[in-house]
Amino acid sequence: MVLESGPQEARPRTQPVFEAIGQRTIWAGEAGAGTRLKLVTNSWVLAVVEAGAETIALAEGLRLDPGLFFQALEGGTLDLPYLRMKGKAMPGNTVTRTSARPT
Repeated sequence: MVLESGPQEARPRTQPVFEAIGQRTIWAGEAGAGTRLKLVTNSWVLAVVEAGAETIALAEGLRLDPGLFFQALEGGTLDLPYLRMKGKAMPGNTVTRTSARPT
């Protein structure tokens, strides 16, 4: 994904490049808006990873298999593929050990 911002008149020249390097382009507005949108997006990503790590640690602290947490979310609106991927990569990962289906 490309977060585009800057002068409107530059868009026709940059569009082919952005289409070549990203699956989609989001026009954010005036110069600097793309950078600000990137900060907002990174904040959300950080919050998801941090909350996921805390939740997995809580499950382990309560002697529950964290895989059960992912099983409980499976198929619902809170089932985030990104969180599953990060959960598998966390040190001491037990996320996939006893899940009913692969995560």
